[in-house]
Amino acid sequence: MTSNYPDVSERLANTLAMWQVLHFEHELEVLALFAQGLVSDEDVRAAEQHTKFADKILDGSYEILSIEEWQPNQKIAYLMPEDMRPCGAEKLRNYQAFPYELLRWNRTSRRVFHLPHSLEAMLAAAELPDMRWSDVLWPFESFIISLEKPLIMAHPADGIDQRLDAVMVTRSQRTDGTPQVLFRWLHVPAKPGKRYGFTGLEIAEFRKLKKKKPRAAVKLMARKARELNRDYTHQQGSYNAVLRIGGANDAIIVEPETLRTAHGGVPDGYGGVYTDESTRSYYEGLSVTIRIVVGWMLYLETLSEKSIAWRVPTPTGPRMTVGGAPAIITEPDHICDIVGKGRIDPSEVTSEPNRRCSKGYVRPHWRRAHYKRPRGSAPDAPKTVRVPPVLVRADLVPLYGIIGGTRTVIIAEE
Repeated sequence: MTSNYPDVSERLANTLAMWQVLHFEHELEVLALFAQGLVSDEDVRAAEQHTKFADKILDGSYEILSIEEWQPNQKIAYLMPEDMRPCGAEKLRNYQAFPYELLRWNRTSRRVFHLPHSLEAMLAAAELPDMRWSDVLWPFESFIISLEKPLIMAHPADGIDQRLDAVMVTRSQRTDGTPQVLFRWLHVPAKPGKRYGFTGLEIAEFRKLKKKKPRAAVKLMARKARELNRDYTHQQGSYNAVLRIGGANDAIIVEPETLRTAHGGVPDGYGGVYTDESTRSYYEGLSVTIRIVVGWMLYLETLSEKSIAWRVPTPTGPRMTVGGAPAIITEPDHICDIVGKGRIDPSEVTSEPNRRCSKGYVRPHWRRAHYKRPRGSAPDAPKTVRVPPVLVRADLVPLYGIIGGTRTVIIAEE
């Protein structure tokens, strides 16, 4: 049985913290340009909008918009002097899709699947001949896979190995409607157990200092950056990839060299300078990631939603509640927390209908997509009707709040 469970909540929170720090750097740069008369009041206000992001995740009336929705003004980069580059806007290119990915994960599943090393190794070596992306049943529009044994990929700039033990997978589409898959790898921290970022009080202090004592605001922002960089050799969550799928790109490609050729030799991500060696390492890591992700989705297809034996352990800590509904998150500081726990044990798969561990009350959660038999068909008829993901007990989720989420541990087969 596996015991090395990456703290995905911590990984996500620190990725969000790095995104925040870079945005605060961008704020200071916009303010400096404003003092020189190079940007407007509107530009200054726009640079401050990022602190509303957590509230938007909790706001049920806020729709999932485009990837460009939370981006800094890239024109700022061209106004910055050469000795101050790369600037905050340029550094944020590696996080261009992150707000969209985090929002989509929060709204469509909040699910983490933890794979034991035995299953991870089996999937990483899988061949997927003649398969197409349209053949795969996506359990959720966005989900996270955590790994017992981290992937190793060379950093694009310095060639130093990165240890990555979780990947966020998001199905999306470009502005022209072309479907795509977004991958974001999460780094293993040098010292786990620490969360960073700006609290509401620190944000208010930063804004106050920015207006009256800009140098003090710079020191506050720099201190946060140093804290993060102390425990992360590379910026947490900065390594990402975009894979075009559908149409002429619908075939699932897993061979590293073929992937490299299909994308012109340069990773199809958001920013970064790549050497030949790091490009090779990138595509090898992407190849393994695609095999694991697609293999896991195919594996899930073999497990009936009603025939899986689920175990939900008794919570050991306080449960977040609102209005009597457990595991509902309503505080911005907790949008990366994963409250629920469960497991899938292949040895306990049963054909008994409706066998579930929890009885009576069912907490709000996303039920994954699956196939069922057509209505009125024979009991042994093939399952051909696709059932999309659905939010169970949506009536218990308030307008301002999100479900607690679930980390599902997959038990290795003996």
